[in-house]
Amino acid sequence: MNGKMRRRHVLRLGGLVTVAGALGVQAAPALAGGHPSPASDPVGSDNLLANPGLEDVVDDLPAAWNLWNADSRGLVRSSTEQVHGGAFSVRLEDPSNTVGPGLRSAFVPVTPGLSYQASAFSYNVSGSSQLLLEFWNADRRRISASTATNSTTGTWQELTLEAEAPAEATHATVLFYCPAANVGTAFFDDAALSAVRWKVSIWGGDYLTRGKATDTLTVRVAAQKDPVAFDRVEAFGTVLTFVDKHRVAGPGGIRARWSSSGAFRWDAKAKAVTLPANEDGGLTITGLRFHPSAREAFVSVSVHEAHGDQDHDVWVAAGGFATPDHAAERQLAPQALAAARKASDYLETRRTSDGGVLIGHSTWPDDPQPDPQGNAAVATGNLRLWQVTGEARYRDRAVRTLDWLVDVQLPNGGFGFPWAWGGDRGHFTYAGHYPENGQNHPAGTPYAIITSNAAKALLEGYEAFGRPEYLAAAERATDYLLHDRNGFQWLDDNHTRGSIPYCTIDPVDADGGRSTNIWNIDGSSLELFAHLFRITGDRELLTYGDALARNLYAHIEPDASIAYAWYTPTYKPTGYAQICYTGLLTWGQLRGRDPWVKRACDGYTWMTNVDRPSLLLWEDQAKALGGLDNTNAVLEYLETKISTQLEDGSWTGGANTRSDASGLTTLAALLKQMEFHA
Repeated sequence: MNGKMRRRHVLRLGGLVTVAGALGVQAAPALAGGHPSPASDPVGSDNLLANPGLEDVVDDLPAAWNLWNADSRGLVRSSTEQVHGGAFSVRLEDPSNTVGPGLRSAFVPVTPGLSYQASAFSYNVSGSSQLLLEFWNADRRRISASTATNSTTGTWQELTLEAEAPAEATHATVLFYCPAANVGTAFFDDAALSAVRWKVSIWGGDYLTRGKATDTLTVRVAAQKDPVAFDRVEAFGTVLTFVDKHRVAGPGGIRARWSSSGAFRWDAKAKAVTLPANEDGGLTITGLRFHPSAREAFVSVSVHEAHGDQDHDVWVAAGGFATPDHAAERQLAPQALAAARKASDYLETRRTSDGGVLIGHSTWPDDPQPDPQGNAAVATGNLRLWQVTGEARYRDRAVRTLDWLVDVQLPNGGFGFPWAWGGDRGHFTYAGHYPENGQNHPAGTPYAIITSNAAKALLEGYEAFGRPEYLAAAERATDYLLHDRNGFQWLDDNHTRGSIPYCTIDPVDADGGRSTNIWNIDGSSLELFAHLFRITGDRELLTYGDALARNLYAHIEPDASIAYAWYTPTYKPTGYAQICYTGLLTWGQLRGRDPWVKRACDGYTWMTNVDRPSLLLWEDQAKALGGLDNTNAVLEYLETKISTQLEDGSWTGGANTRSDASGLTTLAALLKQMEFHA
């Protein structure tokens, strides 16, 4: 496959995510292809790397590239076996879980404060691979690094990273790498590093809404370091030109109205709408009918710069035009059902005698363990498959896994992570965070995301099977999240805002920072609390849920983005942002708080302008966004999962069983959503 892949992030059902990196090194969801790029076209984005296509080869290695360490010698070489473009790629052979081979680019001078974007394509034969964007000071000491991970096999995947050069940075490098704990073979090709000088950024809050008589289009943009002027908008083949401070005109006598918000101003002489440098604003056009592409949840329009040839695409949520076409989706239902059955059977081969399923994690690929989070996905996937088929074997598999979750729940109500995790594997590097040994959290340490996901699976099991032990276990998990020493923390003296720690409340740095305000943890917990409240009516949940929601709402930025955590203010992976928005949306709907709902929806539109577009699968989110028709997104997802499933029923060959279980869960959920019954 030599064509450039289109990167689309899947908007997920629930918060079943992979625990990977933490302090500044966070693995992005596989379908996103790493940390996605900003949502406009760059100005001056020339590739700064020497030999970026790896075509110049000297002594069996790409010229202007260097082995990462001595262990890489003999494990890294130029190759023609698998290429993305041109004649050569580079092959990384990772034969053991103690060696991490790598290849680093030449050092590139950088300007502190400027953002840089790195990208490359990787192809995993087995195992996983990573792309790193590294910054160095004048002493050639590495001072920061960002990571994107490819956990897929058998296809080229584009990995993309963007990061701002720190104040003391003098150079940057790009590193191809196979993690030390990984075993496998990977190819890399077609790398790039460029300075990012974005003239326009797209903000969240972009909608196309069908009305009774006319439609309404709203886009929100911000100018960067230079002012910008727009003279026309193109939407679905129709060019609308600004003619005065109230009207736009199009072909065939089209006349419509426009208005603005924020810093936009009308320039009568230039006949353009202007936006000063470092300011933002919104443009709204109404008074006509638009004709977006059918079956698309998100559609693209463009705003054109006056006196230039630069167009800026804006992805908008197209609401109210049509409902999802379940009949079309059900055309793929037999193949999707077959894939789900095959995935369930594969996961069953990993079942242990005590009822759990061995989960392969991309960070510990040679040490599969019965991870509660992976097993929560196994249970949920089989439960939904039983609801679709009525077949007892899937019910039995779900019950056995749920029973196992009840059995392994810790006495404090939490669910433990079965691997020791510390700074050597991407968690916090500060020794004081690990009072037991100064290096890592021991295997079995409970984490909030694992606990909340296990509890959500148990609640779904309770509603399906009526077993009180599942509800009791979910309530114990919630009690851990709210009342354990390492649970919910109030963030202000008035007890209006709060956050749940990622792991423990032990300091993560020498300044006493904590693992609170890692916001996807709070988003996932809000989904759990909303579900539990609907079952039990426990009003204590409202107090804590409101505090989490207020805090999430406060940390969504003016452009509707949200950072991964307080200590990574510029790192905004959409996979984790989506968990925040879904939690805030769910809680806002429960509490009838329209500002929370609106802010979450704006967040989804920010995401789709980063992912260009996002792959929206779930109709509850589509309804909240104004009634989107996500038929093509569902079809695209189904076609991808059906075509990429391996012969054994997995998608990762055991390298990432959480992802395999998530595939089962999503397929079964989509079959339910389209009202298919076997």
